[in-house]
Amino acid sequence: MKHKIENIEYCVPSRYSYCLGILNVDIDGKHYTFDKPFWIPGGEKFITQDGAHYTEESDWVLDEEFIPEEITKEIAENIIEAMNNDPRILKGHCGGCL
Repeated sequence: MKHKIENIEYCVPSRYSYCLGILNVDIDGKHYTFDKPFWIPGGEKFITQDGAHYTEESDWVLDEEFIPEEITKEIAENIIEAMNNDPRILKGHCGGCL
């Protein structure tokens, strides 16, 4: 069953901690605030042989270990899908803290 995910907003503390944001979202008409991430960046960071630091952006990924008790895995998957489809939420990228 697809859940109704609306009014999604992702607030980040800084550009260097993008993966540690606070997610506000309405799920099936009820408002939730998540301040402990159950999402992880799908992107990666790497350092070249000459020491240059790079990051690649990719879709957010569900971290099943940290799904809050108040929602199901299915709802969490719907939220991750909504995050990845919302143009206001940047794609997941790791390495901003480098």
